[in-house]
Amino acid sequence: MGGNNSRHDQSIPRNQAELNLSNQKIRSIPVHIPHKNKLVILDLSNNSINSLPPKFPRLTKLILQRNNLEEIPVQFEKPLLGMKKLEHLDLSINKLSKIPDYFTEFQSIKRIDLYTNYLSDFPNFPPGIELLDLSQNKFTKIPRLPATVIALVMNYNKIEDIDTFIQNARVLSMSMNRIQNIKPNLIFNYLATLDLSMNKLENIPNFKLTTPKLFKIDLSYNLLKTFPCFPDSIKEVNLNRNFITEIPDIRHLVNFEILKISENQLEKVNSLPPTLINVFMNDNKISSFEESNLEKLQIIHLFNNKLEQVPKLGNTLVKDVFLMGNLLKSFDLPNSMFIKELLTKINISDNNIDQLSPEIFDLPNLIYLNISNNKVKKVPRIISLSKILFLNVSHNPLGKIKFDLPVTIMTFYCANCELTDLPDSLSDCPNLSILICSENQIEKVPFIPNLGSLNASNNSINMFPKLNQNIQQIDLSLNQIEKVPEVVNFPHLAELDLSHNKLINIFDLNESNFDSLKVFKFSHNQELKGEIELVFLPLLETIDISFTGIDLKDEPSVTVREVITSNPEKVCNFQYKLMTEPDFVGYSEMCGLRETMEDAIVARPFICNGCDVYAVLDGHGGILTSNYGVFKIAQLFDSSMDSNNEEKPNQEMESLQNQLNSYFDSSSSSKSKSKSESSSSSSSKGSEDDSSEAEIEKKKTKKNKKEKNQNEKNSMDKEECDKYSWVNEKFVRRKVKDLVEDLKQQNFIDGATMALALLSNNKLIAANLGDARVLLVKDDGTVKMATVDHKPMDRSEIDRILDLGGRVTNERVDGVLAISRSLGDFTIFGISYEPDIVAVNIEKDDKWLILACDGVFDVLTNEEVGRIAAASSNAAELAYKIRNTSFVKLSADNISAMAIDLKKRNEKAEKL
Repeated sequence: MGGNNSRHDQSIPRNQAELNLSNQKIRSIPVHIPHKNKLVILDLSNNSINSLPPKFPRLTKLILQRNNLEEIPVQFEKPLLGMKKLEHLDLSINKLSKIPDYFTEFQSIKRIDLYTNYLSDFPNFPPGIELLDLSQNKFTKIPRLPATVIALVMNYNKIEDIDTFIQNARVLSMSMNRIQNIKPNLIFNYLATLDLSMNKLENIPNFKLTTPKLFKIDLSYNLLKTFPCFPDSIKEVNLNRNFITEIPDIRHLVNFEILKISENQLEKVNSLPPTLINVFMNDNKISSFEESNLEKLQIIHLFNNKLEQVPKLGNTLVKDVFLMGNLLKSFDLPNSMFIKELLTKINISDNNIDQLSPEIFDLPNLIYLNISNNKVKKVPRIISLSKILFLNVSHNPLGKIKFDLPVTIMTFYCANCELTDLPDSLSDCPNLSILICSENQIEKVPFIPNLGSLNASNNSINMFPKLNQNIQQIDLSLNQIEKVPEVVNFPHLAELDLSHNKLINIFDLNESNFDSLKVFKFSHNQELKGEIELVFLPLLETIDISFTGIDLKDEPSVTVREVITSNPEKVCNFQYKLMTEPDFVGYSEMCGLRETMEDAIVARPFICNGCDVYAVLDGHGGILTSNYGVFKIAQLFDSSMDSNNEEKPNQEMESLQNQLNSYFDSSSSSKSKSKSESSSSSSSKGSEDDSSEAEIEKKKTKKNKKEKNQNEKNSMDKEECDKYSWVNEKFVRRKVKDLVEDLKQQNFIDGATMALALLSNNKLIAANLGDARVLLVKDDGTVKMATVDHKPMDRSEIDRILDLGGRVTNERVDGVLAISRSLGDFTIFGISYEPDIVAVNIEKDDKWLILACDGVFDVLTNEEVGRIAAASSNAAELAYKIRNTSFVKLSADNISAMAIDLKKRNEKAEKL
C-alpha cells in the first residue's frame, strides 16, 4: 500500500465499520470505498495524506495524526464538509499554523484534537464543539470559545494569565504554561477538574467561590505558600512541590479523599477530615500532628520528616508503614494508628530508634521489616516465631546476632552491624536465598542450603566459603581470601567478585562449571598470576583483571562488554578499559537489582599535560552510549591523539562500531551496521575498479581538507592549553560538544547521564548531564562542591523545555526520560546536551574527589556520602563503601562509584 497509488486494487466490504490505514506511507486512500459504505472510523495516521474521497456518509471519527501537514489542503474542504455525521476530528502532531474558515460550517463535530502543532490562534470554532485539545502549540492566551465547550486542554503552551470566561467548562487543563495570575472575578460554575500544575502561581483565588463544584485539582510544582480554600465538593488535591508551611483546619471538607502535599515546607499538621483515604506528606519538615480520626485511611506517606513519635490518627486501614527518615525514638503499636491484623510492611529505617518492641513480631501478617540505620543493639528473640520474609537490620550496632531467624525468612540484610561472625543457625533457614552481610568483620560464612545471592564484601573472610551449586551471585570483594577451590560447580552463577583479596590461585576453568557467568572480577590480587581461557566462560560480559598478573589467553568475543586491565598495551579497542594508579584511584560497580549493567566508567590519571580525566556514564535504554562514551572521552583528552595519528582513531571507531553492532541485535545497532557494511562494500568495490584521475584528485582534496581541519582544531586545543593551563571551562565545554556530535553519528537509540571531572594539582573542572554527580569532599567529610542534577520538574528545566516547545508528562521529558539533560537520546524532544560546568580551586584540606551515578544518589544524600568519605582510609575502600551502602539502602538501579584521594594523587604528581 506504499506510495501514491492511482489504481484501487482492493475494495472494502460495504458493511465494514472501521478502516485502519495508519503507517502505510500513503498520500491517498489506496482502496476502493463503496459509495454507500458504512464506515464509522477511519484511521489515516502516520502517512502523507493530501486527498480524501467524498464518500463517508456515516463517518463519525477521522484520524489524521502525523501526516506532516503544514496546512490543511484545499482539496480536504469538500470531503470534510461532506462528512455530515463527523463528531471527532484528530489533526494532532502535524505542523499546522492556522485553521481554515470553513471549520465554522461543521454541524456535527463535538471534539477536535490539535495537540502538537504550531497554532497561536483559533478563531474558527465549529458551533457545537465540546472537547478541544490544543496542547503543545504556541498559544499565549486562551482563545474565545463557544459556550458549548465543556473540556479544554491547553497544556504545554505559553499562557501567562487565565482571564477568559469558559461558561460551561467541566474540565480545564493548562499544565506547564507560564500562568502567574487567575482573574479573581471569573466564576466557573460547572468546573469539576482543574489542572494548573507546573506553572508560576504564587497566589490563587478562593476556589470555594470561583469553582463551587470542583472535584479534582492539581496545583503541583507551583510557588504557592498558603493552603488554598476549596469548596465542600473537593475530593482530590495535589499540592506537591510548593512552599506551603501549614495546613489549616479542613475538617469541613466532607468529601475529601486524596491529599498530596509532599515536598513542601510543612511543620505542623492540624486535624484532618475523617473521609481521607490516601495522604502523601513525605519530604516536609513535619514535627507534630494534631490527633485525628481517619478510620478510612489506607495509605499514608510520612517519610523524610522530623517526627519524633508516630501520629495518633485513630484505627486506620493502613497496611504498609512508611516512616523512614524521621526522628523516631521508638515505634510502639498500642497507642498508634495501626490495626495489628492489617499490617504487612513496616519501614522505620533512618530514625533514632534504640529499642524494638517485641509486639512488632506478634503481628500476624507482617512479612517485611526494615529497621536499618537506627541505634538498635538487640533484636527480641521472639522474632523467630514471626512470619517475616524480608528483614533488614543493617547499620545498627548489634555486635552479634543473638536471635534465630524465622523459618520463613527469604532475605536477610545485616550489613555494617559490627559483626565478627554469623550464627550457624543460618544453616537452618530453608528459605533463605539472599544474604547481605557486607561492611562487618566477619571471618567465615556458614553453609546455607538454598542461598542464591551472597554479598559479604569488606569483611575479614580468609577462606572461600562452602556454597551450594545453585548460587547465582557471589560478592567476596575486600576480604583476606588467599585460595579458592581449583574445581567448583556453579552452573547458575552469573556474578562473581573476588576483587581486593590476597589470592594466589584462580579456578581451573577447564574443569569447573561457570556456564552462566556474566561478571567475573578478581582485580587487585597482585600475587595472582596465570592465564584465563575465555572459551570456558561462554556468557561472559565483564571481566576485571586489573592489578593482577593474569593475562587472557584468547581475545574476548564481541559479546564481552568490558575487559578492565591495568596493562596499557592491552587496550586496543572499546572493550578494554584501562585502570592505573591504585594508590589513589578506587572504583566499584555492580549491576544491583537490574537485569543488565548499563553504567560505564573511565579513570585516566595524568592523561594529558599532567591532568586527569574521570567520568561515570549511567546508561539508560541500553549500553551503547555509555560504553562508546567512556571510550571516546579517553580518546578526546588523550594527548597522544594528534594530527599525525589521525588514521588510528578512525580505525578504532570503525572497529568499535562493528563490535557494538555484533553485540547488540537491536534496530539502532542494525541500522549502524548496515551503514558500516554499505560503506565497507562501497570501499571494497572501489578498490576493484579502476578509479578515474578526477576521483583520485577529489579524494586527495577531501583528505587534505580533513587534515587541515584537524590541524586547525589541534592548534586551537594547544592554544587553549597554553592560555588557560589546559584545565579550563571553555576547553571542557568544547570537548563535551565534540562528544555529543560524535554520538549523533552513531545512530544509537539509547542515552546516558554523565559526571565528568578534569583534575590538575590545584584545579578541578566538573561537568554533568543528568543525575550522575561529582563531589569534592574535605578531610572532615564536608562536601565543598557538588554538581546539581538536571531533573524535568526543576523550574529552570521546565522553562527551558517549554521554550523549545517540549513537554513534561508524568515527571518525564516527552513522557519518557526522568532526566532533562543527557548524552544521546536524540529522538526525545526537549532533552539538552549542554552540561553545567563548575570550576573549583583545590585547597590543602580537600581530600576526596567522588563521582557516582544516581544508583547512589537515589538513596544517599551528598552529606551521607561525605560522612562515608570521612570514615574511609583509602580510595578503594571508599568506592566500595559507597557502593555497598547504596545497595543496603535498597537502591533499585545499577551502582557505580569512583573515588580519588587528592592528597595521594598530588604526592604522585610531584614525583613525576
